[in-house]
Amino acid sequence: MRILDTNIIVRIILGEDTQQNQKAQIILHEIVSGDQEVFIPTLVVSEVLYVLCGKIYQRNKDDAIVALQTFGQIKNISYEEEHLIEQTLEIYGSCSLAFTDCYLLIKSKILNAQLDTLDQKLNEAIF
Repeated sequence: MRILDTNIIVRIILGEDTQQNQKAQIILHEIVSGDQEVFIPTLVVSEVLYVLCGKIYQRNKDDAIVALQTFGQIKNISYEEEHLIEQTLEIYGSCSLAFTDCYLLIKSKILNAQLDTLDQKLNEAIF
């Protein structure tokens, strides 16, 4: 079992011609050519979106979502809470809420739990 950090996923998605990307590509090759499972924690998914759509890379939210969905289809890679991540990405792509807020909406629905927040936008979105 392996766990990937945000910076490796970002390098693979962006494909920049850097020394870090070369190292990330070696790791990706090991993953695809091997039989070891790779686990991507939910926190890493959130951070990848934050980095890709943030001030440095300024990627379009929809492009970042597609990139993460495509990355998750690579052989041997799986997301923690995969079904929850799929649902969260779907909502995140269709609204102005942060990924974390979308995650909380879906998680509270799955758990049939009341979601308490002081965030007005999130309060308005609570089902």
